[in-house]
Amino acid sequence: MYQISRFVDQSVALDRSIRYKWDEWGSRFGPIRSDEKIGQRLSHLTHRAVGAFAVSAAEWVVSRYESMIETTVPRLCLEAASAQLVDFRYSSYWDLEGDWSGPIKGPIRVAFDFLSLTLESISRAADPAADATVVSALAYYVINSSDSYKRWELSSLDRLKTLYPFDSQDTLGGVVPREALDTGRPFLVDETETLINRFLASVDHLNNPFLNPPQEMLKRGFSTTPYVFNNQEDMRVRREQ
Repeated sequence: MYQISRFVDQSVALDRSIRYKWDEWGSRFGPIRSDEKIGQRLSHLTHRAVGAFAVSAAEWVVSRYESMIETTVPRLCLEAASAQLVDFRYSSYWDLEGDWSGPIKGPIRVAFDFLSLTLESISRAADPAADATVVSALAYYVINSSDSYKRWELSSLDRLKTLYPFDSQDTLGGVVPREALDTGRPFLVDETETLINRFLASVDHLNNPFLNPPQEMLKRGFSTTPYVFNNQEDMRVRREQ
């Protein structure tokens, strides 16, 4: 099972109080306001770095409500989204099914709506910054201890800017491990292959319906061993795109 990253403040998961206004449509365009400065900072990152940031921001949202819902589907979605940032053939789709409305489930749905749009933009080589900014703004809006979120947001963006600056010749950029966004621990880009393979070894396509089995990935043209990451191969594919 996908584990929430350790950089997510544990007090967020313990807080069951709802102190914000929420309506299913107005909330998107009312009290939730995207931070233009965050959007600008995201636009200076590789697309994969933006995607990794959006997944991590969504983790904060899921952690906020996990003790109040009786399903692990959000974690399965996060796992599939993370796998897509390694290679989109790992997952054909991921989605929440059923009624995800109200002040608890609604924010998870909205976070995933904009996370999905972020990943869709990345898959089309379009700028994903705007939708990723909404995921972050939503997290800041619903987390009562928002100072801890803001500290993580700013420190992770500082690190991403240093390690994964936007390159017009390689807009996608290299794969970004979740550990890169944990600014409480040292991180080296040279660790990427080891960390991504650790992640891929931890996922289970048999218990996550959003992950494709190896046979399906091979049918989709995956040329190496499914669920094994090779950094050199990833670089070769990006050069040829």
